[in-house]
Amino acid sequence: MNILTKVCVIPLACLIVFPTVVMGGEVDSLVIDANSTYTVTNAQSELFLKSLTIGDNAVIQFDPDVVRWHLQASSANVGKGVVINASGLPGGNGIVGKGATGVADECGDGKLGEDGGHGSNGTDGVAISMRLAISAIGSLTIKAVGGEGGSGGRGGAGQQAGKVIRCTGPDGGAGGQGGEGGDGGNGSYVRIVYSYLEGAVASGTLSKFITVDNTGGIAGKGASGGHGGGGAEGKYINMRTLTGSKKWMPAGQTGVEGRGGKAGRIGVAGQTLIERDLEGRISTFVQSQTRQQDSVKAIQQSMLLEQQAAAQAALEAAALSAAKLAKVNAELSLFKQQSVNLKQQLSEIVLNNQAASVNAKAKTTLAATESEGLRQLVGELQAQITTLETLLVKSDEQRILSNEKFLALTVSVDGIKTEQQVAQKERADKSKESQKVVDQLLRRLEVLEKRPPQEIIKEKIVEKVIEKAEMTGVKPVTEGQ
Repeated sequence: MNILTKVCVIPLACLIVFPTVVMGGEVDSLVIDANSTYTVTNAQSELFLKSLTIGDNAVIQFDPDVVRWHLQASSANVGKGVVINASGLPGGNGIVGKGATGVADECGDGKLGEDGGHGSNGTDGVAISMRLAISAIGSLTIKAVGGEGGSGGRGGAGQQAGKVIRCTGPDGGAGGQGGEGGDGGNGSYVRIVYSYLEGAVASGTLSKFITVDNTGGIAGKGASGGHGGGGAEGKYINMRTLTGSKKWMPAGQTGVEGRGGKAGRIGVAGQTLIERDLEGRISTFVQSQTRQQDSVKAIQQSMLLEQQAAAQAALEAAALSAAKLAKVNAELSLFKQQSVNLKQQLSEIVLNNQAASVNAKAKTTLAATESEGLRQLVGELQAQITTLETLLVKSDEQRILSNEKFLALTVSVDGIKTEQQVAQKERADKSKESQKVVDQLLRRLEVLEKRPPQEIIKEKIVEKVIEKAEMTGVKPVTEGQ
């Protein structure tokens, strides 16, 4: 099997690519432009495509030596007004028989005219088999009518009889027989197995989008026979008889007209089978389930990453809170140490004041100076105490806020764990339901495979009759009515 990894765009690119494709060749994609005509050669009688695109009003036709065409596409996009012309070719007309010209010898009968040739048969339509996974479809017409039979050739005219001399008038020559018409070609067999890809813009039975005409070809007409040649005219001749010296010689007969040719036979109508690809539907369903499982795994991984990020953020917040708490404790210890130092300084000041009061009178000026310095020192110490109290309040507020954030993160982590458990339970339930649907489809497929082909064909015929009756408004007659 040859694999061509080229994208074919009709008409120019395909003239380069497809002459090298052998039977059963596979290419990546085939693109037929809108309003173009594409001719399938015998080398392309089997095409296996990953992608097929046909533009609006495109026409697909076939070389005369193509008798069947199998097309398989994993993704098909068909436009509007697309035509597949797989009709048979008309037969050639029969040759007209030659007439016997001139006049026969004296006293001789005319010669026969030649028979007309038979028309050739029309060829059968190209058998079509397609298996398509459809992504979009507009409208498609398949013409697979048998070719018209050729008409027979007319018979040739008979020769004119010879002159009467001393003989009975000779007869004219008979006309040749007309040629028979050729048979009409048979309509082709058309089978389409289809499925819709996930997300396809079309749905429902494919018969809504496809029209198939595979009737038998028209029979060729039989030709008429040739005209008979004229007989000789009667006349008197000089001959001594009992009644005198003249004798009447009777005229000859006109030649018989040739027999007409028979018409050919009408071609047999082909069969049409358009059915849904159950295997393709199961594959699409399995692919859908696989994608859903992949999506669930992606969500699970995303939730796990979020959980890890939340846990990391909680650890970082806890570490930050611990660092801030350690800082507050350090500042509090420093504040306590500063308070102890301040008490010691106050004690020393009090002792100094007591000592200074003994000699107050002598050192009034010095005491006044020392008192002023003492007041300044006390003011500075009180300002430091106020600043430390403010820092302590702020540190308590930050510690409380950090504890609240830590609690909120803990609640968020618990919520994520709960949602993950619920999602796992839902996935398990969906997996059980999907398995039940697949089991039902497989059992149905086994039942269909065990049923006789006659019953399946009968059901298809009944479905076609009911569908046609619904379109025409005529109620079909079923068994038992």
